[in-house]
Amino acid sequence: MITKLTYTGEKELGKKAYLSNFNPDELGGYFYSSLWTGSDYSGCSVTRANYNVVKELPDAIIVTGDYWTYSVIFPINCCEELKEILQELENYPVIDDDELHQVEQEAFDELWESSAKADFADKLEELNIEVKQENLLSFFYALIEDANEEIINETGNTAYVDIDAIFLKVKDIKGAYDNYTQKLERVS
Repeated sequence: MITKLTYTGEKELGKKAYLSNFNPDELGGYFYSSLWTGSDYSGCSVTRANYNVVKELPDAIIVTGDYWTYSVIFPINCCEELKEILQELENYPVIDDDELHQVEQEAFDELWESSAKADFADKLEELNIEVKQENLLSFFYALIEDANEEIINETGNTAYVDIDAIFLKVKDIKGAYDNYTQKLERVS
């Protein structure tokens, strides 16, 4: 979980650094944890959420690397708050569940805006089902629930949802939409 490091950079170490300026060393004066380290090809929503929390702590040194690698390195004699966090991480891998939820929601929002919204609207159009733009997302969530599908957070903290599987599992999309609109009418 913890890797000790030695700083080998030529410049004085500040609040930000490049990861390649540190080398693993059991006698090193710094450390980082895999529980708050990731990149485009590693890590997940948990590591991103943990990173968001620890980067705000005193003594934090934000490091970056190739392929959008992110982490935070601390001096061995770091703040007490981090020592408590490290003890808690031995029992549960998430520092802050609210932050994790926020990170996962941001990943889904990015997916929705980049492709899922258009793909979902296209599928509805193929079935001649017109949904108002302001209801599109909530109807999407309703169908996910009806289909017993999930939004999956993947490595690199991206989200994925199988829209085709939703349409395959919910046999009567038109009926599901009618039920959805009736619920909306009852609420308003």
